[in-house]
Amino acid sequence: MKRQSTKYRHTACLVMAFVWASFGIHAMASVQQDSVRSLPVIRISAPNGIIWGQPLTLAHFSITDPNGESFSSPIGIKIHGGSSVGFPKRSYRIEFWADESGTVTENHSLLNMRSDDDWFLIAAYNEPLRARSITCYDLWREMHQPYYQALEPEAQSCVHMDYAEVYLNDVYYGIYLVTEKVDKKQLKLKSYNGNIRGELYKGKEWGATTYGSVPEGYDNSQTMMGGFEFKYPDEAIDWANLYNFIDFVVNSDDDDFYADIYHRVQIDNMVDYFIFINVLNAMDNTGKNIYVARYKENEPYFFVPWDMDATLGDKYDGTPWPEYTGILSNGLFDRLLQDKEHGGFCSKVMHRWAALRGTTLSHQHIMYRYQTHVNFLRYSGYYAKEHMAWPDFSFDASHVDYVSDWLANRLAWLDGYISLLDVETHDEPLCGLYPNPATDQATLVSTSPIEQISIATLDGRIVSQQKGTSAPTATLQLSGLHPGMYIVTVRSTASQSSLKLIVQ
Repeated sequence: MKRQSTKYRHTACLVMAFVWASFGIHAMASVQQDSVRSLPVIRISAPNGIIWGQPLTLAHFSITDPNGESFSSPIGIKIHGGSSVGFPKRSYRIEFWADESGTVTENHSLLNMRSDDDWFLIAAYNEPLRARSITCYDLWREMHQPYYQALEPEAQSCVHMDYAEVYLNDVYYGIYLVTEKVDKKQLKLKSYNGNIRGELYKGKEWGATTYGSVPEGYDNSQTMMGGFEFKYPDEAIDWANLYNFIDFVVNSDDDDFYADIYHRVQIDNMVDYFIFINVLNAMDNTGKNIYVARYKENEPYFFVPWDMDATLGDKYDGTPWPEYTGILSNGLFDRLLQDKEHGGFCSKVMHRWAALRGTTLSHQHIMYRYQTHVNFLRYSGYYAKEHMAWPDFSFDASHVDYVSDWLANRLAWLDGYISLLDVETHDEPLCGLYPNPATDQATLVSTSPIEQISIATLDGRIVSQQKGTSAPTATLQLSGLHPGMYIVTVRSTASQSSLKLIVQ
C-alpha cells in the first residue's frame, strides 16, 4: 500500500479534526470520562529503510507520553512476523542500543511495563478491531499464574501489551501494541551455571511441536529442531531434554505414560492451557505460537501462549471463522484426554471449567474485557485515526456483535463437551446437558446432528417436544416446567439417548 506523503499528512490533520469530532463526540457522552485518554506517541527514524529479512538496522527512537515526558535512544529495528509480513502494515522488533554501533544494549521501561532492551511493535493489522490479542493475554493472566509464583513473585504467565501511536520516518502509521518478549526474565527461569537449569523453546513451525512425531535426531549446533526454536539458555544449546520429552509423549506405552506424565508436565498449566485455547478457538496455538518452558532442572514443563491474533471467531488474516464446534488438541493433549480416572486430566478439566465458567470465562466477563478495549479505541478517536492511516480499515460495530454471538455459541458447545469428558469412549453417540440443574433454559450437545428432542416426566408424560436443526447443539426452553426431575430423550441421526434433567 502506498504511504501518505508528508504534505498529505498535514492536510489530513485538518480533515482528521473534523472526522475525529464527528466520530466520537456524541458517543463519548455515554461512556465514563476515564475511558477517554491519550496514547503515548512513538517516533522512529530509519533513514536507510527497514527491509524484510535483514538483521537489525540502525534507527532512532523517541517516545512521548501524554504528560509531555519523553526519552530517545538509538535502536536496532527489523520487520517481525511470519505470514503477517505480507500485510501492508508491518510489525517490528526493536532493540535499544547504548550508541549507534549497536554493540551494547540498554534496558528501558515502556508504558509501565518491565525494563528491557528487547520489544515488539505489533501492528494488529489482521485484527478487525485491534483488540483480540490484548484481550486474550488479559484473560490468560487472570486465569493462570506460574506454579512457582511464591518462589518468584515477579514471574509473569504471559506478556503485557498496551497501545501507542507510531510515526515511522515522519509518516503516521496508526496504533500499535507495544509488547514485551517471552523470555527468561519474564518467566524468571533459573540461570545457566555450567549446567542447563531453566529452559525455553518456541514452537515456531508445525512439526514435532504438535507431539505427533519425533524429530530424526538433533544437532546441538543448530537453533532449530522439528519446528522448535531454542531460546534459552543463551550460553549453550542442548536439545537432549526436549527431545527426550517429545519421544516420551509420542512413543511411551500407556502404562509408562500415565505413570510418569504428571511428573513431566505441570498439570494445572496443561489444564488451563487446554481450556484457554479452546475457549478462544486459538487455531494457531496448539504447536506453533506456543512456548515450552522449564523453571529449573528436574521440574515439569509448562506452556506459555504467544501471538493470539487467530482467535475469537476470526482466522489469522482477520476474516471470520464462524465455526464454533470442535476441539483443538495435539498429540500430548490427545493422550491426556484419555485419562478419565478420578483425579486425572479429564476430571481436572471438568472441575477447573466449573470454577472458571461463572467468573473469568463467563460470556459477560470475556465480552467486558473485549468491549473495554474497543470502547477505548472508539471513544478516544483512535479508530478514526487508524482509518486515516489505513483507509481499508474502518470501525464496524457489527463485529462486536459477531464476537459476542460466536463466543456465546462456543461456550455453550464447550459446556456440553466438557460435561462428557469423564465418559468412557464408545461407539454410540454421546449427549450432554448444561447446566444441570437448570432454570429457564439448558443447552443440549450431541456428537451427531440432533433430529428430535422430547422432555417427559418420570411417569412418561411428555411435556415438551421439539424438532432438531440438524446441528449438534440445541437450546431447551424450560421456563414453563415445574421444578423437578425430567427425562430428556434425544434422537440423533445415529441413535437415541436419554438423559436426566433437574429443573429448579
